[in-house]
Amino acid sequence: MTQWFDAAADDLKDGAKVRCEIAGRRVLVIRSEGEYFACDACCTHEGMELDDGAVEMGTIECPLHGSVFDLKTGVAEYGPAEEPLAVHSCKVENGRVLIQLMGAAHGQ
Repeated sequence: MTQWFDAAADDLKDGAKVRCEIAGRRVLVIRSEGEYFACDACCTHEGMELDDGAVEMGTIECPLHGSVFDLKTGVAEYGPAEEPLAVHSCKVENGRVLIQLMGAAHGQ
């Protein structure tokens, strides 16, 4: 079953993050470089919340140990994280950001 989160695209300024819960999963909706992304809200290294992580050039940095994740692929570009961050399908339709959950959450 497909589940979507729905938010106004204009509410997200560049570099902004919005935390939400979709089907019991904590997800961040992020705008970076004019694109919209969605990923799980916790770092794969030690589970730190990414809400306060810096967003820059299509990446998010964990505020605890500095792991950097690519927002398109979830790949950990810089450690100590080794596992990728779960990323979700994200699109803008009629001025709304729509998020579809993809894959299992880290640690499940």
